[in-house]
Amino acid sequence: MSRQRWTPDELALLDGPASDVEVAELVGRSVHAVVMKRWRRRNPAAVARDRVYAEENRDRNKRRAVIYSHTQRDKINAAARAAAAADRVAATRSGTFTPEEDALVLRPDLTARQVAQLLGRTAASVARRRKRLRE
Repeated sequence: MSRQRWTPDELALLDGPASDVEVAELVGRSVHAVVMKRWRRRNPAAVARDRVYAEENRDRNKRRAVIYSHTQRDKINAAARAAAAADRVAATRSGTFTPEEDALVLRPDLTARQVAQLLGRTAASVARRRKRLRE
């Protein structure tokens, strides 16, 4: 949304006796915009000081934003890498099931996930094997 410059007529309304709400309705701006514009017109030294501070710290703030974004991205990537590594560890065994593994797969007291952890396979592969053996 682009900012519209204040026209001389609008600025004259700011200096008048009308309330912030009335001026906002007349000029088609938010009440907050009217309040801030009136404050800036009464306190030009504060506005100038804020501009100088913002200009002096522009590069510093850009660097800080980049650092924060890199930090967050690194945390997200680390979590994703850890999850992928856990999946790889869970699926270190592949290929055909041995008769001993089949015996574990068919145990009714263990869930597919528990068997997968014991065998180093994925729960999906254990569930598929269990279904084939029971058919």
